[in-house]
Amino acid sequence: ERLLDTTDPNEEQPTSFKNRAKVRLFPGNNCRLLFKNLPEGKSNFTCNIKQGESSTATKTSVVDKMLLLPCSAWSVLLQSCSGLLLTLMTLPLLLEIHGL
Repeated sequence: ERLLDTTDPNEEQPTSFKNRAKVRLFPGNNCRLLFKNLPEGKSNFTCNIKQGESSTATKTSVVDKMLLLPCSAWSVLLQSCSGLLLTLMTLPLLLEIHGL
């Protein structure tokens, strides 16, 4: 088991993961791990959320690189900006019709 990143100010992120891993906490004890250069095959990731010295919430997820969708600017645009994408795709058509 290796530490990739932490939000605990008393712990330091290992230097080997400084530019590869970033973890963030969200409301409801949700954590998000951004990890570059994921190894091939299945990987187990465990998120330990500690509150004080007494309580810890633990969540383990198995990630299979082969099942992940590629992340690119184009895929983000397709997922989050469908209205903008539709506008950009129809704009040349509208300009062509206007030019007739």
